[in-house]
Amino acid sequence: MKKARKVRWNVLAAIDYVCQHTKGKQLKYDNTVKMQNTLNRLKAYFGGINENQVIILCAVLDITLSHIKNIRISEYLGMSTLAYLQHNDEIEDLDERCLLNVQINDTGHNYSIEEKMLESVLRNTEINIEEEKYDSISFTREIKKTLDTYTTNYTEKIYKVAKFEEKCKELPFVKDSISRICGDFDRFCFYTLCYYYSQGWESNLQKIFREIYDDRAIQNMELVISEKHFLLKKEFIKIEKKGSVTDTTLSITDKSKHLFLGEYEYLYERQIDEKSLIQPDSIVSKPLFYSKANQEQIDMLYSSLQHENLSSIQNGLRAKGFPTGICVLLYGAPGTGKTESVYQIAKATHRQIVHVDISQTKSCWFGESEKMIDKIFENYKRICKRLRDSGKNDIPILLFNEADAILQKRTEFRGGGTEKTENAMQNILLEKMENFDGILIATTNLAVNMDAAFERRFLYKIKFDNPTLEAKTSIWRSKLNWLPESQAKQLANEYDFSGGEIENVVRKATMEEIIKGSRVSITRLEEICNTEKLNNCESEKKIGFCL
Repeated sequence: MKKARKVRWNVLAAIDYVCQHTKGKQLKYDNTVKMQNTLNRLKAYFGGINENQVIILCAVLDITLSHIKNIRISEYLGMSTLAYLQHNDEIEDLDERCLLNVQINDTGHNYSIEEKMLESVLRNTEINIEEEKYDSISFTREIKKTLDTYTTNYTEKIYKVAKFEEKCKELPFVKDSISRICGDFDRFCFYTLCYYYSQGWESNLQKIFREIYDDRAIQNMELVISEKHFLLKKEFIKIEKKGSVTDTTLSITDKSKHLFLGEYEYLYERQIDEKSLIQPDSIVSKPLFYSKANQEQIDMLYSSLQHENLSSIQNGLRAKGFPTGICVLLYGAPGTGKTESVYQIAKATHRQIVHVDISQTKSCWFGESEKMIDKIFENYKRICKRLRDSGKNDIPILLFNEADAILQKRTEFRGGGTEKTENAMQNILLEKMENFDGILIATTNLAVNMDAAFERRFLYKIKFDNPTLEAKTSIWRSKLNWLPESQAKQLANEYDFSGGEIENVVRKATMEEIIKGSRVSITRLEEICNTEKLNNCESEKKIGFCL
C-alpha cells in the first residue's frame, strides 16, 4: 500500500483557526487574507469542497475530537435548524465524498467522521480515500447496513438505500435487478434476502417486511402468504410456511442465486452429504443373479444408461417430440436385489446416485411436504448443471428408494389435512416426472398399491421375483466360495430365501468365523438359516406354535 505523503502545513492548526473564527457565526467569517488562505488550503485538502462545507466539516471535527456532548451542529454554528437544513445538499455531498457519515433521525442530523479521513487529519498527511468497488455481496451488505442504521427515520432510510443503489447502478447485479424488478421496495426486499442468503441467515418474513415496507408490511405479508406477491409470482423468492406468519421464512430461488452470484454461485451451494450423494467409486462391485427375463431387462436398462447411448437416445427422442427423461420402476418382494441393482448400474455407468430419503418428504407443517418434493428436483437439476459446467455429461441417477408411501394410490379427499397433503405431493411428483430430463429410478415392494397415473410415467417397469433354484445356488456359491456346489444346491432347495436373506445368513456366518477363528460347519450354517425367517416353522415348533 502506498504511504500517504505528509502535508507541509499543519492541518489541525488550520481546522482550529477556522473553528475559532466561524463558531456561532452562522457560516460567516471575517474575510481576512489569512482566513481566505486557510479556507483555500482546506478546500483543496478535502478534495475541492466549497467554503460552507469546510466550515461544517471543521465544526464536526472540533465536536468529535473535543468530545463535546449534547450539542447540535446547527447550535455550534449559531443557526436555527431550518436555516442549517437549507445546506442539506452540501451535507449530502460530504457524505457521498466519504468525508462524513450522515445519519438523520427524529432528533436531527447525526455525524461521524470517516476513519481514513480522521487518521489523515491527525497524521497531517494527504487524504487518500479510494472509492470502494462493490460486488454483488458487498453491495447487499451496504444495503443491509443502511437499513439497520436508520432505525427511527424510515423516509431517510429508504432515501439512502435509493441513493446508494443509484451510485451502483452500473454493477451488473444491480442493473439486472432494476430491469427485472420495477418496484423500489420490492427490489430493496430482494437485496436484503440476497444478503441473508450470502450470510447463511434465516430470513424471517415479518422482520424483513417490517424493515422494508414499514406501514405497508401487513398488506405485503398477506400477498406473500396468498402467493400473490410480485417477487413470488416472478419466482425471485420462495416461501416456507412454518405454522404462523411469525415463523414463516423466505429464501431466494435458484434463478435469483444465479442473478446474484453469477459464476460464483457454486461457492454458496450447500454440499450434499455422503448419505444423499453416492459416488460410483464408493460402490463395492457385487455379482447379481437374475432370471433370464430379468437379465434381459436389466441388460437393456444398463445399455440405455451407457453415456454414449443415453446421449443418442435423448437426442433422438427430443427430435421426435418425446420426453427425454428415463424413469424406471423396480418392483417386487423385499430382498430381491432392487436397490443393489441400482447401485451396480450406477457403478458400471460411472454415475452418481442422488438418494432421496422418502421419510424426509413427510413434513409436519402443512404445505411443506410439497415444497420438499420441489426442492428434491431443484437440487437434482443443480447437480446436473454443475456436472455439465465441469465438462462431465454423466448425469446422476435420482433414486427414490422404497417409494411405496409416495407412489401409493391417491385417496379420495374427505376434508383431512393429511389426505390433501399426500395428494398434493403426488400431483407435484407426477408433474415433475412428466417434464423430467434426467434418470429417475424408484423401488417399491408394493406395486399393487401404486397409483395408475404413476404407471404411465415409468418408461421401464421391471419386476423382481424371488430367485430361482439356479439363481439361489449361484448366490450361495458367490457368497461362500468354499461351499461345494452340491451343498449350495441343497441350501437353495431347502430354504426359500431372497438374495438379501442369503446375504444376512452369510454375514452372520462371517461374524462367527471372525470371533472363533475358524470356518463355520455346514451344520452350523443350516442352524443360522433356520433363524433367518421370523415365521420359520422349525423354530416355532420348539415353542409350540406350529400345527
